[in-house]
Amino acid sequence: MIDSQTLPDVEFLFVDPGMTPGKDLLKLCEEKKQRLKIWPTLEALIHDNHIYDRENDIIDLCLPSAILFDEFCHALKLGFKKIIIEKPILIREGINSEIVSLIKNADVFMVRNYLYSFVQYKIKELLQEFEILPEMLLTNFSKNRVQESFSGRAFTREHAPTAFEIEIPHQLYIADDIFGQSGRTIYSMAEDMVKNDECINSHGLGVVIDYFGKNKVAIHYSNLQHSEITRTLDIFCSNDYTIHSIYSPICEELNDIKASVVLLRGNRIVKKYLCIERDDNMYNMFSFAIDALINHRKDRLSTINDLIYTSERLLNIIDKSRKQEDRLQEEIHNIDLNLVYKLMINNYVLNGDAKNAMNNFIEQVNINKFNEILPSMFAKSNSESTNNGVA
Repeated sequence: MIDSQTLPDVEFLFVDPGMTPGKDLLKLCEEKKQRLKIWPTLEALIHDNHIYDRENDIIDLCLPSAILFDEFCHALKLGFKKIIIEKPILIREGINSEIVSLIKNADVFMVRNYLYSFVQYKIKELLQEFEILPEMLLTNFSKNRVQESFSGRAFTREHAPTAFEIEIPHQLYIADDIFGQSGRTIYSMAEDMVKNDECINSHGLGVVIDYFGKNKVAIHYSNLQHSEITRTLDIFCSNDYTIHSIYSPICEELNDIKASVVLLRGNRIVKKYLCIERDDNMYNMFSFAIDALINHRKDRLSTINDLIYTSERLLNIIDKSRKQEDRLQEEIHNIDLNLVYKLMINNYVLNGDAKNAMNNFIEQVNINKFNEILPSMFAKSNSESTNNGVA
């Protein structure tokens, strides 16, 4: 990583409608003596009298997914060469040859902060140390977003984001990283967010099931009307191993929720880790990003194919959620999963009450033996799950 003595004389240009950079970015800029300028929109940045270096200054676009690609293209056309993309990008109209050329001549970094977390490092370390193969993976990234959503956070006048554009993009890349490949979506569904007589379509809850090849599948669950913040990852592995983990929430004032990882074989705890300090995955990610952008590390940056694939995958998930659920049965029949995993998926999808599906599903597949180890899986308080789970 770079240090403050070697940091070039560049600025960090942060574009966010809320004008609220996270504490991790503020901390990093302070430590690296990195100058930080903040604007609510790209237009405001353009019309400011501030003088910036479009070749070397880093511009961070933290904008709603509906307008992010257009603003990204605008920044490229203005001549910015070092760009961070913070939200899931949706490319609905394709990319013309001019933008393709500009992207190839720029340095672009897509935010995937959980890849830089204590949890992700420890899981991959355990998989390698014990020669474990991940098979079924469950993620649950849920929180109460009702107030934020009905106040319009990450919305535009024309577009309300679906549940697939909030937490699920994180869950998708977490699974890809653990399996070492990208998954193919075989099922997705969404529920509306409802408050009194108001409704936001397909925004309250999302479920995605991805297939990764023989006996490898991931189920992603995100309830944006959940009473508590939950960031859990559970992996069923070869040779009777299971891994259960909690990610520390970011951008939330919940320092009591510590990142933790537990490895079991059968009922026996093999290893457990607790991150005593805050898991600074956003700080780690921004430090990595700035280093890659300043030093032109193409091997650490995002390519045009990364941008296109990320968009196409998310648009496919949104489209699949509008299709008939009975198509899942045909998908399950045609994939190479053992009977137990097929039954688990069926039990989950056909549960009926999606808001309680995660907890009911876990009970159905006989994980009660983990209740004392990771009680957050059974809808108990997050603080209780952290203290009882691995401490």
